[in-house]
Amino acid sequence: MMIKAIQRYTSRALPLLFLALSLPDLAFALALERSPYIQSLSTDQVVIRWRTDTSSDTELRYGGSSSNLDQVKADGAQTIEHEVRITGLSPGTRYFYSVGSSSVVLAGGDGDHYFVTAPTVGSVQPVRIWAVGDSGTADSNARAVRDAYLGYRGSNPTDLFLMLGDNAYNSGRDYEYTQAVFDMYASTTRQTPLWPTIGNHDARTQQVYFDSFTLPTNAEAGGVASGTENYYSFEYANIHFVVLDSQLSDRSSNGAMLQWLEQDLSSTLQEWIIAFWHHPPYTKGSHDSDRESQLVDMRENALPILEQYGVDLVLTGHSHSYERSYLLNGHYGYSNSLTSSMKIDSGSGDPDTDGAYRKTDDKGAVYIVAGSSGKTSGGSLDHPAMYVSMNRLGSMAIDVNDKQLDARFIDNNGNVRDRFRIVKTSGGGGTPGNQAPTVDAGSDQSVNVNERLALSGTASDDGLPNPPGTLSYTWSQLSGPGTAAFDDVYALSTQVRFDQAGNYELQLEADDGEKQATDSLQVMVSSTSNNQPPQVDAGNDISDAVVNEAVGLSGSASDDGIPANPGQLTLSWSMRSGPGQVQFADASSARTTATFSVAGSYVLRLNADDGELQAHDDLSVFVSDNSSLEGNSQGGSQLMIEPGQQVAQSFVHGDTADPPFNISRVTLYLARNDVLPNGTLRFHIAKNLGSPAIDGSEYEFDASDLGSSLEAREIDFSTQVGPLTAGETYYLVLENGADLGSYLVEVSGDEYPPGSSYLDGVEQTGDLRFRLDGANADNGDGIDDETSGGGLQPADILPLALLVLLAWVGGRRRRGMA
Repeated sequence: MMIKAIQRYTSRALPLLFLALSLPDLAFALALERSPYIQSLSTDQVVIRWRTDTSSDTELRYGGSSSNLDQVKADGAQTIEHEVRITGLSPGTRYFYSVGSSSVVLAGGDGDHYFVTAPTVGSVQPVRIWAVGDSGTADSNARAVRDAYLGYRGSNPTDLFLMLGDNAYNSGRDYEYTQAVFDMYASTTRQTPLWPTIGNHDARTQQVYFDSFTLPTNAEAGGVASGTENYYSFEYANIHFVVLDSQLSDRSSNGAMLQWLEQDLSSTLQEWIIAFWHHPPYTKGSHDSDRESQLVDMRENALPILEQYGVDLVLTGHSHSYERSYLLNGHYGYSNSLTSSMKIDSGSGDPDTDGAYRKTDDKGAVYIVAGSSGKTSGGSLDHPAMYVSMNRLGSMAIDVNDKQLDARFIDNNGNVRDRFRIVKTSGGGGTPGNQAPTVDAGSDQSVNVNERLALSGTASDDGLPNPPGTLSYTWSQLSGPGTAAFDDVYALSTQVRFDQAGNYELQLEADDGEKQATDSLQVMVSSTSNNQPPQVDAGNDISDAVVNEAVGLSGSASDDGIPANPGQLTLSWSMRSGPGQVQFADASSARTTATFSVAGSYVLRLNADDGELQAHDDLSVFVSDNSSLEGNSQGGSQLMIEPGQQVAQSFVHGDTADPPFNISRVTLYLARNDVLPNGTLRFHIAKNLGSPAIDGSEYEFDASDLGSSLEAREIDFSTQVGPLTAGETYYLVLENGADLGSYLVEVSGDEYPPGSSYLDGVEQTGDLRFRLDGANADNGDGIDDETSGGGLQPADILPLALLVLLAWVGGRRRRGMA
């Protein structure tokens, strides 16, 4: 027996030992699993976090320019979760940074990795806020919403990034957060502080939410200390933000959260108060605020406190739609109790139609449901508190400047689908009777690229506080894909030129020395010579790629031949997001192959450039590990079911000595290629394929709304299924499997026995099966050697690790002597 064990150990250890001796640096290469992201930013401090694939020490460098990172924060402790707090910073100052270990820089030291500390509390300056709700689908919907906002934003920076809950579907697990948050928004979160709230899906694995973020508990970013990351406040310029927890915390009026809320609001002197949480007080979307306890509680208990202290804007998600209220005050009952007197202003709030909402005595707030950043789910959309309701994908862009707030809903195509403005006309100790100027930027216009466009704005004033004729004017660019170059930004009448085609928004501001007002206009910039952008198709999403094996990409692109001759179209493939690296066989060819370094979800982009205009299209690629689809800490793995085929998966969980246990939930990642006759999928758990369903395990749901991108769907059994016996085989039977198109399936559970979460063999026949045993072991260690692919056993790890470590040290010494 001992001889066999030594032979097995030697056969496994020697190849790895040889590899470590030959390639010591490669064997211990360090890589990012989560790119750096900005947390808890204030006027004088910030937290920067990142994650590595293996443990290392921590080193962050920062400074006033990307070429001079002269300050260092280091920690010698070995970890994969790196978290660095920098203090003693100056307000409103840009700092560049890099992250890594003492031996390698993993990211940064360039123009893309920086943060800007918050301006002095109470100061007046333009602030841009981006808010997404229920964005955690990690699919093409979320990418389209993200890209539409980034296109709308153009070169203008985003100061604050808010997430309104359900940040990672389906259950807020660790890998779901990596895909839906840290991969999806990496280009934003490396520069812009991310401020989240928790949703009902995040709460399913709530510890992952709290482990992923560093949120202020002791008033590190302003406000009053809450003592918990569930709810908190922070300040930025002249805005006070309140972040509440409508899912986990006590929502009663005498509970700790709302008692803290009153204390916090009574202490702020900021011009603006913006609050956000997950469950909306008013909605008739995919959820109903007349029926669900979280929504009713927040309306009845939180709103009176918020409105007492002059809240201006409330942002929520949960319903997968966009709904926006009138300027409201005092509506705390059911929808049928709304009266006209509760509408402080029953207009649109649009300054270009019936005028902005004006707050004269600090009464009135606008309530927004922005839960459509990842999916839309309909509903009656007829709540009487709402001015507008729509079943549309999108996100919110909010601009605050002094006493004016402008909010826009940007849909997934980059169109402004709703707009309103709130203007504060009281307070501030200004000149008695002084009114803000009246401004008109002019009508919307169109022009060709590189042609001059004449702007003729107008403005008038009441002469206060200065004599007439002392108004000052400023033109600026709010959004657009390129740069708007003004001849004179301080003249009412001037000219402007645009360097790229697309939609732009320009703003004219008038200032009487005490009060300001703005107006904007849209400019459609066309390409020259009737040139149209290329037509690009990256191809269908791919779900059967394997690590280190080339997968075919079948993109296509066409053009009108302007301005270049036909055939002059320049193509390029790139990786937009993903956990590893992608190597393209020919990145300049629409039809090529790609090879992926590690398993996970990737987004690839095919870009086409005709020499003047560009266009692109994205596709998603799910890459599996090539070692028998081994499971992860969530106890699941993923594979493809082809039409008419069902797949067996064997889950090994300890041995027959484990106690009985229950299963509550099974998660499936589904993407419809073919439509079922009635769109219904039916499942049950059975002891044998021909046996009746185990009591409580029958489940069905309507899959007719599935799209071509993967969506997480849960079989959430009404009662716990079990107790099931370890050492037995059970089947998750897909009753109508023969009618399936292609579906990606993951099986996971809530209450597996201790030591669970190892997925071994995969069989391409039979029904979907999970096995809960380790009884087929051939060496008595409780692990099924035959089906696990001959992998290393736990007892092998320590001696092998010591050997590899010695090899690595020896390699470093050899390099040092050389």
